[in-house]
Amino acid sequence: MKELAKSIYRGYPLTATGTLLLVAAIYLLGLWNGSGNAYAFIFGSSALAVLILLVSDGYIQKFRFRHATPVMDSGHAVFARLKGQVQAVHLGDQKCHYFYRFHFVIRGPFSVGRDAAFSFRAEGASPDGSLILVPLNFPYSGRGVFKGSLLLRDVFGLVRFFLGEDERVDITVEAPLFPEKTPVHFQPASSMESSRKMQTSEEEKYYMREYIPGDRLKDINWKSSIRIQELITRISPISPEQSHLLHLDFRAFNDQGMDSPEAILHLNYLKSWFLSFIRVVYRDHPEYRFRVRTPAGYSLLESDEDLDRFSRELAALQYFLPGQEAGDADAPRTGERFVFTTGFDNRLNSFIQEHSTERLNIFGTVRGPGREVRFLPDWDLSCFPGFWILRGHKAIQTLPAPAGGNLVEEKLRLRLV
Repeated sequence: MKELAKSIYRGYPLTATGTLLLVAAIYLLGLWNGSGNAYAFIFGSSALAVLILLVSDGYIQKFRFRHATPVMDSGHAVFARLKGQVQAVHLGDQKCHYFYRFHFVIRGPFSVGRDAAFSFRAEGASPDGSLILVPLNFPYSGRGVFKGSLLLRDVFGLVRFFLGEDERVDITVEAPLFPEKTPVHFQPASSMESSRKMQTSEEEKYYMREYIPGDRLKDINWKSSIRIQELITRISPISPEQSHLLHLDFRAFNDQGMDSPEAILHLNYLKSWFLSFIRVVYRDHPEYRFRVRTPAGYSLLESDEDLDRFSRELAALQYFLPGQEAGDADAPRTGERFVFTTGFDNRLNSFIQEHSTERLNIFGTVRGPGREVRFLPDWDLSCFPGFWILRGHKAIQTLPAPAGGNLVEEKLRLRLV
């Protein structure tokens, strides 16, 4: 039954406007037949003649372009909240008749969270098949598996003909980078290690060990050795190779099973913050590498290609329930770790306790009277939300500060309209 309804819908040549015009033409011709009104005959017959002409010419062109195959240009990235983006579609050397245009429609669900998807529809037109530009305007990062339909329409909006079968269109929408300087004060690991001073004898023992025959005399910490009456040798807590490896955690955790608009907003802002941090550090220190841990697993980022690939992976990342993340028994303990999280991360205290031996730099989004962000930046109706937009979740008002580390909060206030 579903396939039959689909066949009827695709085979019916009139649009809603064309159907109304057909009904009006039949009514006017019936009025003329009953009353002999000449005006009813003129308008009714003219409307019917126009529809017959457009439908007949449309069928001729449909047969002519029956083998037309759209080719989509997918070699560029698509970003959320960025205007002027398009999906280019090519048909080759094809040109339709006067008053007709080739149209390409992309439609389907666009997932931005758990049980939270937009209904997306966008359409582009061109008088020839050399280039059809379909506007892409997405409010959030995510992934959509859409249907792409090639149609032939008239400029009056009365008839339309489907050409060929629907195409599968996969679009990954990446989180945009901050246009301003990223609000992260980063200090390279090498300078952190060289400028860090030990404040207690216990901290000194962490960066030192007992003297072993063969150690250089200049590496002996004579001051500490005299105080504890034992030869102590200075050592680096990490190897020179590891000193250029930054450890980062992206904590996308939410105890709720479904996402609210506010939770989605916080996660998308955090994605942009996280990517901006990595891009700025990599730009200023190209020798650095990044070991990134997300609930989905680990990634080692060493090049621009790795960063581009990770940006696409992060775009499709949604919240995880605590305990569902991918584990890593060999996760290293380091001297410094950068943690990005949201106010929906109720297990952050436990994480801080587990990593008490590390210096934690926590960057997180919380609810508060700070940056006001509209949930939908543009009401162009290409992306339309469902009833999930009415959901509400509780969020932490402030994040716990790590002992001996740093805490940077970004307060966000959601504005639905």
